Amino acid sequence: MRTVGIDEAGYGPLVGPLVCAAVEFDGAPEEFERTLERWTLEVADSKALYSGPDTLWRLESVTLSMLDPVPRRVGELLEALVGPCERPFYLDPDRPLPIHRRTRIERPPARIRTRVGLRTAAAFNAAHRRLPTKAEIAWELVAAHIVRVASEDGPLAVLVDRQGGRRFYAGHLLRALGTMVNSVRENAEQSVYRLPRREGAVEIRFITRGDGRFRAVGLASVAAKYVREVFIDALNRWLGERELHDGRLNGYGAQRRLARRLAELLQKNHGVDAGAFLRRV
Repeated sequence: MRTVGIDEAGYGPLVGPLVCAAVEFDGAPEEFERTLERWTLEVADSKALYSGPDTLWRLESVTLSMLDPVPRRVGELLEALVGPCERPFYLDPDRPLPIHRRTRIERPPARIRTRVGLRTAAAFNAAHRRLPTKAEIAWELVAAHIVRVASEDGPLAVLVDRQGGRRFYAGHLLRALGTMVNSVRENAEQSVYRLPRREGAVEIRFITRGDGRFRAVGLASVAAKYVREVFIDALNRWLGERELHDGRLNGYGAQRRLARRLAELLQKNHGVDAGAFLRRV
């Protein structure tokens, strides 16, 4: 049996990528939980581990420790986790890793395979032209992971952090997988679906606050958040080198107005298409 945890980072801001990670383990969910309990590094919801650049090492230690070989540059990290992907104007693939001086490499007790899908601002805007909402853009990334892992034989448990208020996923799974799924449970706590097949049943669970309840989902949350923060670190270095912004820009909350002003400035004075910097939502 295989267990897969899936979570995203960067759903709400106007800058930086939307990232969705999947972590995969050979074993049942309960075994995956016990394995992660034995890891010397802390695994939890990324929001509990990360509170700004000074704590990046917590995310970085976990994510880099899952990769073999450990990437030494940003380009190597993206090649290992994402594969070929768009690289925005501000990203330096030769930026050395690790970024934080406190990062340490501690191998997990068992092999954990990690894959990441992402949408840069430009890719997000392109997707938004064919999809009605950002929820559908995020779902597209989640669905890609589900389709990939479900294409392999054998029993499979997929644990997904439920995003927003969506409770009913059967129609979305039908369109993604091309086959009917059985709805087992759809309530405020979780939505559970089964895909019976000769090669081994597939169970897919969308769990409210799954990143805080299951370490497998929390681990995916950490990987997704770390990859996003690598992009945010690169963006702020690029802006700082050109004395365009003194501080840390992440595009959340009160920074949304600032992000829009910077987009106008970049397009007017630096020839950077605003759509390559700012999500148009």
